[in-house]
Amino acid sequence: MVKSLKGGLFGSLAVISAFAMAQSVRGEDTAWVPMYNGKNLEGWTPYFAKSGLANPDSTFQYSPEGYLFVNQHLSKTETGFGHLFYTKKKLSYYMVRAVYRFTSKGAAPGFAPGGDQPQNNGLMIHSQDPKTMNGKDFPTSSECQLLGPENALNSGPKSQGFLSGTSANLCVSGITVNYKGNDVSSNCWKAEYPAAWKNTYIPFEDTAGWSDVTARVLGDSLIQHYIHGVKVLEFSKIRANGAPLKDGYMTIQAEGTPTQFKTLAYVELTGCMDKSKPGYKSYFVKSDPALCDVTGLQGKQGKMAGGAPVLAREGALLVLQRGGGTLVEAHRADGSRVNIVPGGRAFAPDRAGVYLVSVRTGQGLRELKAAWY
Repeated sequence: MVKSLKGGLFGSLAVISAFAMAQSVRGEDTAWVPMYNGKNLEGWTPYFAKSGLANPDSTFQYSPEGYLFVNQHLSKTETGFGHLFYTKKKLSYYMVRAVYRFTSKGAAPGFAPGGDQPQNNGLMIHSQDPKTMNGKDFPTSSECQLLGPENALNSGPKSQGFLSGTSANLCVSGITVNYKGNDVSSNCWKAEYPAAWKNTYIPFEDTAGWSDVTARVLGDSLIQHYIHGVKVLEFSKIRANGAPLKDGYMTIQAEGTPTQFKTLAYVELTGCMDKSKPGYKSYFVKSDPALCDVTGLQGKQGKMAGGAPVLAREGALLVLQRGGGTLVEAHRADGSRVNIVPGGRAFAPDRAGVYLVSVRTGQGLRELKAAWY
């Protein structure tokens, strides 16, 4: 969403792991649900302000590598702003994680005002139904705004000693939230980076251009934004037309600059909170007793096929053992990356803890977790 940014000192930022809330000791745990399959847009609904529920010239597509690709090339005059709604289900209590990059420094004609605001996308949280958009530019929602290093809206933090500007900002569209004790219903607010990121290019330090963001959503009560596992912004009391906004669809944008998503996955935070039951998970924050007699989330979604990939320990490596596939990326619970061994079949953990791994198989992307002790 292209709006001005407001900001101020947030106070001390605790370096915490957003992903520690979704740990598991089983390599084949599938609590993280991939949101795209690498083949088609099943489960998604494209929308553009000028064409409605359509995907003009396949703007939303897949790259040759199988990444979800917002191939923004048509002018704003032709399409208006666009959004891709994840309509497989409404989400309420969950975390969503994206690993993304912009593939151009510029923007399609008409999108970047004055040419100084390219590299703009976002995760729209608690979005309205796309069928009710009726020509709107933006859905009713809160936005975890994704900006790249070329975006001029990032200039503020650079003057404070940060070499890169802010991503994971907050924008609001048609809703009211409480931010720093004040009810706000328009405009955007900057994420606030820890002092340790000064004189670095974080979060755009990756030479291939990838960055990551996670949003932790607790219904209408609280939403938090993280980069590299560090909380950079939070707000509460999410309201629409005066009523609590408890759930909605998750949406990505087509707002000018081509964008690739290497990872886009969510994990449910509603489940069994009874430690004596097989469905118990320590990271659940909202109780649903109906899920207590299933084994994790797989009991509700169906067991993985016998050929599903599994990570197993072989000496100093975690190696894909079953079902084939290729490791796309591996990262620690704090969001930092781990190098994949050439060949795409293994990586070498360098410390104890939980590792999150993306594996590409013939059935699409799978998100695995494995513990290393």
